[in-house]
Amino acid sequence: MELSDLLRWLGDGWLTFKATKRISMLFAALFAVIGFTGLYLLIHVGLAPMVYPWAGGFMLVGPVLLCGYFQVASRLAAGEKPGWSDLLVGFRRSPPAVWIMGVLSAFLLMIWLTDAAIIYGLHFGREPVFLRWELLAQPEMRDHLWTYFVFCTLVGSVLALIVFVISAFSVPLMFLRRVSLPVAIGGSVRAVFANPGVMVCWGGLLTVLVVGSTLVFIPLFIVVFPVLAYASEAAFRQVCEVG
Repeated sequence: MELSDLLRWLGDGWLTFKATKRISMLFAALFAVIGFTGLYLLIHVGLAPMVYPWAGGFMLVGPVLLCGYFQVASRLAAGEKPGWSDLLVGFRRSPPAVWIMGVLSAFLLMIWLTDAAIIYGLHFGREPVFLRWELLAQPEMRDHLWTYFVFCTLVGSVLALIVFVISAFSVPLMFLRRVSLPVAIGGSVRAVFANPGVMVCWGGLLTVLVVGSTLVFIPLFIVVFPVLAYASEAAFRQVCEVG
């Protein structure tokens, strides 16, 4: 694989999204509402720095949310017209192994949020921290913020890397090929380490787009998330063809 493949995956993801944009955006809107609600509550109660790990949490649980999109992409590839029900059918067709992966991802998410909360307490204590520009004007608060973000990024990056390596291709393997959980995880790990440069860039691109759309302009998430879901399915198809 080459870096140019990333653009092709995104292109395929965009074409699939355009053909299914109504149902794709509606499904993504459910997660956008959850994300926005969490962001609003954190800012409202004075835990503004916690929005960063909250937004990054999509990178940990996101892979197991793609089965509905995989079902839609499969119907479209077969020359059929996917409907609203296919999103739910995708989850009903998910083998137990996918849900086990979901539990593991949720567990890692809780680890990250817990660590972020501990780091938050060490730097900000129990005093509320609201989202104001004045924060960056205070040298002491600015230093605390940067240190907090650095530690959260390091912890989150390690956990996200673990999830990416074991789930990048294991979820579509379990859903589309119905293989067992150990076989799927082994196949995903081998595929990632067989193309480390491309896969690191792909994981980084996914992180930037998902976290960026969540933090900067969350309505954009309802487009970014399905496009990346279909792009991930396109990546899986290429890896399987090569493999």
